[in-house]
Amino acid sequence: MDIAGLREETSLCRNVIHFNNAGASPMPQPVYERLITYLQREKEMGGYEAQAGHQPQIKAAYRRLADFIGARPSELALVGSASRAFQFGLNALPLEPGHKILTSRLEYVTVFTNLLQRREAGIEIEVVPEDGQGVIDLERLERAIDSRARLIVLTHIPTHTGSVQPAEAVGRIAREHGLIYFLNATQSLGVYPLNVEAIGCDLLCSTSRKWLRGPRGLGMLYVRGEFMEQLNPPFPDVRAAVWEEPYRFCWPPDARAFETWESKPRRNLGIGGGRHLRPECGPRGHLAEGAGTGPLSAPAVEGIAGREGARPGPDPFRYRSIYPGGYSASQGEGIPEGAQDQRLHRGGRERTAGHAGLGCGRNREGLGALLQHRRRG
Repeated sequence: MDIAGLREETSLCRNVIHFNNAGASPMPQPVYERLITYLQREKEMGGYEAQAGHQPQIKAAYRRLADFIGARPSELALVGSASRAFQFGLNALPLEPGHKILTSRLEYVTVFTNLLQRREAGIEIEVVPEDGQGVIDLERLERAIDSRARLIVLTHIPTHTGSVQPAEAVGRIAREHGLIYFLNATQSLGVYPLNVEAIGCDLLCSTSRKWLRGPRGLGMLYVRGEFMEQLNPPFPDVRAAVWEEPYRFCWPPDARAFETWESKPRRNLGIGGGRHLRPECGPRGHLAEGAGTGPLSAPAVEGIAGREGARPGPDPFRYRSIYPGGYSASQGEGIPEGAQDQRLHRGGRERTAGHAGLGCGRNREGLGALLQHRRRG
């Protein structure tokens, strides 16, 4: 993978070492150019006309994203955010009072609050504890499955711990027991190998703005094609429904049922605008070549986090996001004012040490600057 080329097309890398990729990565120049070019075309010819003229590129963006996760383009819906994608998928599931949802203690706040809303509708939520490695306990998960269980919800990489949940193992359990499986891949898509067939999930949600280095305001919902007929999407729309008769409509047979006619085509173009979705820039490339090292060493992690006990686990993909001060990465909780925007000065250049997410923009120089800054502090 051409790391130098990737950094060269990301102008922020010239003056700043950016550690906030787990929040929002800087977009590369090709993405900016696609967005700006599309807006210019809207200015010149009108919104509908610009969208019609860019249909080949929009379809290509769906194909590239689908290929990236081992899916079909018809199984993807592009919506406003990963949170919206999760809400749309969850609300379409055939869940009734008395049914049970199984989840972990490591869920993102939006995921869990939406589960709590279903609890108000009479659906039980059972939280499965972690094992000794800080991930969901698979044995306890299986023991929690009974005749009421219908759904497993799992966040692949929790935003506040960086641990990597055993998504494929959970998928095998879900298939063995005939349960629906919904994976939140917001912090893993683009930085961790993802294949929906290997994972065995029925639904998956993620975002553009993090490790895919795409625009903000773009989320993705994957729905396994064979599973679509079991769903009842939350809203009919001129794009998301077919009006067959005066008093009858039907849903399309694919994930388009979760999209709306009024959208932002430029953001869909942006997701396919850089080299980051090419095979050579796949997830393992981001990690294996991005810094020239494998997992961080225990002294390095302790040096960044500023506390004992923050050591890499047995999974080399663990510890993606650590605040430079040992604070939780969850919603900024416990982080002193200004800690998310500390400036690192070295060699006359400025570095930003915010949410220390490590992606293809990281390198030895950046990690070294962060460690030196931490030691001085």
